[in-house]
Parts: sequence; structure tokens; C-alpha cells
Amino acid sequence: HSDPASSERASYEWRNDTTRNSVRATGEFLGPRPSAGNLRFEASGILFNSLTDGGGDPNTRTDDVRIEITLRLGSVPEDDSANVCFSILDSEGNSDPLSEESQECIDFQLPSLDINTPYVTELGIDPDTQELFSKLNGERIAVASPFEMFEPNSPFAFARFRVRDGAETGQFRLSALEFDDNIVDTTRLDIFDRYATEDFDTFTGDSTRSKTIEDGRLLLTASVDAMNSANESFLRFQDTVDYIEADLLFSSETEIDTSNGGFGAVRLQGIMYNEISADNDAGNLGSVFSLIQLIDQSETGLVAEYCILRSDNDDFSESTDLADGLDDNRCPTFDLNVEVDTVYNARMSLNQAERTLTLTLADQEIVYDITTDVFKRESRLRLSSRIGFGATGTIVGYFDNLRNDPDALTDEEIIAAMNSGNSTDSDVSTSSSGEDGGAGGSVGGSSGNSGGGGGCTIYGDQKEYSMLLMLLISIGVLSMRRRRRVT
Repeated sequence: HSDPASSERASYEWRNDTTRNSVRATGEFLGPRPSAGNLRFEASGILFNSLTDGGGDPNTRTDDVRIEITLRLGSVPEDDSANVCFSILDSEGNSDPLSEESQECIDFQLPSLDINTPYVTELGIDPDTQELFSKLNGERIAVASPFEMFEPNSPFAFARFRVRDGAETGQFRLSALEFDDNIVDTTRLDIFDRYATEDFDTFTGDSTRSKTIEDGRLLLTASVDAMNSANESFLRFQDTVDYIEADLLFSSETEIDTSNGGFGAVRLQGIMYNEISADNDAGNLGSVFSLIQLIDQSETGLVAEYCILRSDNDDFSESTDLADGLDDNRCPTFDLNVEVDTVYNARMSLNQAERTLTLTLADQEIVYDITTDVFKRESRLRLSSRIGFGATGTIVGYFDNLRNDPDALTDEEIIAAMNSGNSTDSDVSTSSSGEDGGAGGSVGGSSGNSGGGGGCTIYGDQKEYSMLLMLLISIGVLSMRRRRRVT
């Protein structure tokens, strides 16, 4: 995992927003112990409010009561801990004991934790007896509620693994999960739900765009109801890389009107390099942007295009077309009959040593020979569904098999490794951050969904790899103002 500035390196979470009574989860730390920091397995539930049904403020968790079990695996057994906390929350989400006389957190009687050992956790409430309870491998800790039990402001329950406080990597297994006695099919967790929860932007509260998982594929939609607006739903790599690949599908669910201009497009895009400097503070002068897109517009209908543009000023408002050398405000097209609801594999690859930029769609390859210097600077490649200025309606795009390296493992290889029980390891993690200049993933949090094997798996370099959980990757790309077809 990349090491962010915060103490939270990675978090993998399965949540439910309708749980009312109980959470049961069986988790396991797959060795070895971290060399620094700690790994955590947590189960938590906000199951009732202490004052009134729905609480006093629907936008906060004021006076909601939370039960949380935390198992903390340190670098040495002396740093291990296992406890349960019975807490009441304030408007800021801070916690306090249920009463002045009560203890907020209570330790389970485990001297230390073990790797490769299943831990069975359970927590819940009994409204009839007014009891709050927790269990760890059969040991039961319970307290009496000093409050009557009302419906919570914001019901919320989860099981979660975390990599924290300087730990560099973690391997985990979740083998059983129940919310209110409803069993979760954990056999699918190696395929779905693999975005890290930290900073995964799912455009919550934005009714004009969405980022979801449908049938194991990433679904990005964006809508516009006025011709003077544009909109984009996207997923981007967190790290700077030279390669992006994904399966693209322009959905027949798309409903757009381009009679007054504009377009709807499903695409890969990003700044690949700069001709002048590696310094991001120098602006975008000399930055080279490329894209591959399935685009629908009134002049051409649905076609496949590629663009390679060099910015001639700081912000791409002036640019040179490097793809075909024509200053015609158009992107060249692939010789391909594009159809809706059809999958097309797209790849963009920069070879710095050979000074080539290669754009590939299906079996058609465009190679641009770079004649200038190549400076790599921080920039994050993305995939997106975009509706351009002049068009109205909704663009719907599906994406699958997103990769940041051409030698990444396939879905079949990943699942075969899991089924065979081979222990392996990966540097890839998923998440997506918020917008950069108008532009989360983790792939993907809070708990966004992702998948492989028919799902939207994000692949990394081919390395030793491990069974169920582990992975995935942080995602993003810069948004820019560009010319008509690009913007």
C-alpha cells in the first residue's frame, strides 16, 4: 500500500445500514505480524438511540449508542489487545461511556492474539432485557443499558480490517459475516467489495452522477439538463503510472440529445508526460494529454476516437494536436464500427525509454513517436463517463478489468491462486480521492464496491499474492479544460 500522511494506511470494510439487533463476524490475521504499527479486525454496530426514535438530528448521530469490538495485532504479542467499547455518541461523533459510573471499554481475557487463527466476534442488543452484549470466541461481556432503546439517528454496522500506524501491509480473511442473522455470502468477497474505504468518492449527495458496481462491473453515469453545462463521473489512479487499461462499454441505457452540439463519451484519459519539466508548479505548458473514447455526437453518431494533445499554455485552453497534426478541432477515429452494449478493450501506454506513446483499442494500435524530451510529473490517469457542453441527458458507461500494468494478473489467475491456497502478496490497493479541478475511488469508499472475474478488478504488478482479501489500488486523474471534443 502507498503510505499516506495519516495513520490510516488501508481499510477494508463491509457495512450494512439497516442492522437493528446484531453483528456476527469471523476474521483472521494471515501472518506474519507487522514489523511496525498494527493490524486491526473490528466489528461495530450503532443499534439504538438513547432519547427518541430517530434521535434529535437526522444529520448526526447524537445520542446514538455504539458497540464496537476491536482486535489489535501488534508487532509483538505484548502490543496485542482485544476489547469491546459500549459508547454514546455526540453530534461530532465523539464517544463517551454510557454513564458516569460505567467503563467505556472492557478487555477480553486474551493474553495475546495469534496469526492464522479465526476469531469469532458477536455484538448486539436485547430490547426485552435492555442488555448490550458482545462475544469473542465464546467469552461474553454484557452491560445493562441505562437508557430506553429507540430507533437510531443513523443505523450503521460493519466488519472491518485495517492497516495502521506504520504497518506496511496486511493480509486478512473474513470467513463469516451476519447482520441481524442474515448471512453474507463471503465466497464473493474475493471478487467484489475490494475498494479501500478511505477517501473513496462515490459522489454522495450528487444526483447528477453516480459511481456504483452493477453485476461486477463499474458503472459510471453523468447527467446534464442544460446545454451550458458539462458533467463527468470518473475513477482515477492515486499514483502516477505509465499505463492504463480497461474494458469499455457504451451502454444502450444512455439517453442524450446532441442536436445542439456536445457529446456523450466513455473513455480512458490523462496527462502522460511533459515535454519541458517534471515540476508540477510550472503549470501545464508542455503537458501531453491523451485519451481513447467511445463517443456519440450528432455529426458522426457513435464512433471510437483517440486524442494526443500538447498544451501550449498553462491550462490547455491553447493546444496542438499531435495525433494527426491537423488543427481542425477534431480527434482522429479508429477504423472500427462501434456498437452499443459491446465491450472494447482500450490501453494507453508510455514507454519512456523508447519515447513512444501507444494507444490501442480492440486490435487497432496507434503509436506516436515522441521527438521531444519526456519528463514524468505527478498526474493520475482515469476512466470516465462524460457529457460535454451542448448535450443534455445521461451518459452511461460500464468498465471492467482495470489495470495499471500490462503484466497484471488476470481474473482467472487471481481466482485460481485463491482456490489453490497459494499465499501471495500485492502492492496494489484501491481507493479514490475527491476531485482535482472538477474531478475515488478505493475503488471505493467509503465502502465502494469493486470486483474481478467478471468484476471490476484493479490489477497491479504480478507478485506473490494471497487468498481472500488483500489489495487494491488507489485511483485518480487530473481534470482539465480542453477543446470542444475533449471537454
